[in-house]
Amino acid sequence: MDAEASTSWPEVSSSGTPSTGHADTALCTWYNIFMRDIFGGLVVVVGLIGNGLTIVIMGRDRRKSSTIRMLFYLAIVDSLILIVYGIIAMPTPLLKLQDLYVEASNHQVISISVLSYVGQTLNQISVLFTLIVTWQRYVSICIPLKAKMYTSTKITNKMVAFSILFAVIFYLPNFFHNTFITDPTGKLQPIAKPFAENFIYQVIYSISLLYLFSYVGPIVGLVVMGTTLLQNIRDSFKKKTTMKAKEELTLSLVGVIIIFIICQSISPLRRILMWVYAPYHIALQCGNALFFFGPIYLISFLVNSAANFIIYVLFARGFRRKVFKFIRWNHQVDPAQPTGRSWTFTQNNTGDTATTETSFGQP
Repeated sequence: MDAEASTSWPEVSSSGTPSTGHADTALCTWYNIFMRDIFGGLVVVVGLIGNGLTIVIMGRDRRKSSTIRMLFYLAIVDSLILIVYGIIAMPTPLLKLQDLYVEASNHQVISISVLSYVGQTLNQISVLFTLIVTWQRYVSICIPLKAKMYTSTKITNKMVAFSILFAVIFYLPNFFHNTFITDPTGKLQPIAKPFAENFIYQVIYSISLLYLFSYVGPIVGLVVMGTTLLQNIRDSFKKKTTMKAKEELTLSLVGVIIIFIICQSISPLRRILMWVYAPYHIALQCGNALFFFGPIYLISFLVNSAANFIIYVLFARGFRRKVFKFIRWNHQVDPAQPTGRSWTFTQNNTGDTATTETSFGQP
């Protein structure tokens, strides 16, 4: 079976398999263990803890602002991405280390043929949620008179529902690419269905539409809106020495956009390498040209889904204070006392940014 024809995400876990060239197999084994299990596992754990704290803290205030609501939803999706890609990345090297090659092979097949598309579906939802929250901030800053129309709770919920529905429907055909048989050694063997190997289907759906909706379109939108938001921050900073809460929020979103673009760019880079180093799954094998690149593709999804919490802590003082208070189990704050600067949102008849504050960063 042609691996590239049978799936749009071929052989992501195949590095570490025997190579036809000269290779230091011990180096290959421990490189996989370090990248997938040690580093990848650390990213998963840190990301789940960070997203968990984000979910708890933002969950309390999600009704106060559509932006908080979207960041709350984004943290949930990112947590699911960490779980799915962690399951894809981590078991195979450990199974091979214990000489469980049949189990490792079966895990690879399930990862490539099933779990990868669950991860891609969740990643598409994360992409769309990132677009939505950036759009909300863009509207609130650049066209505030339209903010109520475009950032209301009703509109936000509709966009969330549409994003989830679109991602599920768009990636649904991938789950029917293969059937499976078991060979005499007990290894699962995926058999590609004819439509999955059709050249027109591959070009239109697996390449053109996939990268249009998952990368090109979102990147263009985020770059345009992110550049405008960054310019707004620069203009605001020239007028004063410290940033207000709304600038901190905007700066945090710009940080999210930058990490998103870097991590998501690994996917089209991988597609280019598939064309240059065909057959790609051979190039990924131990001792061959792309062996060391193999795990980076998976790690990029993990880093992208784990980084947002760190960005919020670095750039949003109010959120940082709430995190520290939560960790210290100190939730008792007198609402009558002034709380100083915080990451806040304001809402009146013009939408998210006006005069009546609803605090996100400080109780």
